[in-house]
Amino acid sequence: KQEFSETEFLHGVNAAAQESGLMHQLFVTRARVVGGSESSAHTGSYLSGLLIGSELSRDVNLNMKLTIHFIGSDALLARYSLAARELGLNHTCSNGSELAAQGMALLWSLNND
Repeated sequence: KQEFSETEFLHGVNAAAQESGLMHQLFVTRARVVGGSESSAHTGSYLSGLLIGSELSRDVNLNMKLTIHFIGSDALLARYSLAARELGLNHTCSNGSELAAQGMALLWSLNND
């Protein structure tokens, strides 16, 4: 059973920022479990950190100057926000369902004026 581990997630985020590349890091993830140095219960957290960290650190020098706007579910936003803070990136988070509802309400009000 997978359990979220903030520590392992952040290890993944930081591993993604290294120059070794995503494919190498994915192999290392498998080797950590097979070799017994890592519990399989936290592998999902590490992989999530690795993938999100890879996405965010790809253009980290550019992103340091910008504010990144994340839109999604609360659970996913929590991980993106944690990774962005770890990488020192400015960011905002918005719940996608709430934004969609606000947009529909705005369209309704425009059509009923």
